[in-house]
Amino acid sequence: MCGHEDVLQVGEISERDEPARGEAGDDRSRRARVEPMTRARAEAITLGDLLVLAAERFGDQVALAGDRAGTTYAQLRAAAASVGATMIDAGVPRYARVGVQLTEPPQRSVALLAIALAGGVAVALGAEDDAASLAAALDLRALISDAPARTAAGMPVIEIGPAPGEAAGADRWADPQVQLRRLGARLRDPAVIATVDGPRSPRAVLTHEALVRTWRIWALLCGLAPGERLWCSEPPSGLAGVGPLIACLATGATWVPTPSDATLGLIVAGASPSPQGAPDRLLRAYGPVEAGGLACAWREPRSARGDDDPSLCGPPLPGVSIAIGDDDEIRVRGYNLAEGYLGDGSAGRRSLRRGWLHTGDRGQLDEHGRLRLAPA
Repeated sequence: MCGHEDVLQVGEISERDEPARGEAGDDRSRRARVEPMTRARAEAITLGDLLVLAAERFGDQVALAGDRAGTTYAQLRAAAASVGATMIDAGVPRYARVGVQLTEPPQRSVALLAIALAGGVAVALGAEDDAASLAAALDLRALISDAPARTAAGMPVIEIGPAPGEAAGADRWADPQVQLRRLGARLRDPAVIATVDGPRSPRAVLTHEALVRTWRIWALLCGLAPGERLWCSEPPSGLAGVGPLIACLATGATWVPTPSDATLGLIVAGASPSPQGAPDRLLRAYGPVEAGGLACAWREPRSARGDDDPSLCGPPLPGVSIAIGDDDEIRVRGYNLAEGYLGDGSAGRRSLRRGWLHTGDRGQLDEHGRLRLAPA
């Protein structure tokens, strides 16, 4: 059950990383609004189990919008199961790291879910990355690609076609090996490894719980509904596409990776400028990759709040704490944090220390515990 209240405390903290003050979201305080969430549930489950629930509840509804009719939840499950079974047939073991180098968001969605079903860990690769040279450094055991020419010696390359909803081959959802892998996944198993600040930045390791719980709670809080269309303003090439997909899986909404018109029911805007002609259901959010891509977010559109300040990102998610440290640095703590960095994470501007993510971003908490970003 979601918490029945937001917990907010305002002030500032010292360098000791023990913020008794300056923290929003700390369960030790009891101020702010009380909003009963009597029907909301935010159980932490794995990506594979989330796909199961979505296909059972919203099978014929469109999960991924596209140039054609789109991909339904049932088709998404079938496509992911087919790719996952192919991985298992190719000898990819449980917990293996699988590179994902795909140019289209729908294919990336299928790949992410396929890897989860097969019990693996998705490693996001950019179009410019040389998978062959990264295979040893990242310990990749397979590559999912839309270009067969991208190969690496001794590493299976699995191709995904251009239309996930029209995947060739039999639906292998009932394959016993697929089900055994899915049922064996644990909440704290790594699910995704993604770069935090661009192609050459450190890579953060995020668990099923960090991703699914974070975006499922957000979807429940903002009332995302079946049939609504969701777009994230950040580029969908990395982790940004994972969160909206999870939110839609949890609620039956439709993810629109590239909006082409003004028929969108909901837009999630990060720190980037809002799109022109956006509908009034614009929910602004903030969260680094190491925080699961989301730490603070509004529950209601800005039109309902009567403000239009793009720097005001809203209160923290329930169970997530925001603190302001020295030099107004934003710090984050909660279930949404990455387990750590792959290899040496010291090269990045952010760091994980004593249970807190030091973001390197600047901001302040207002009197209501809402995060306001400092001008760039």
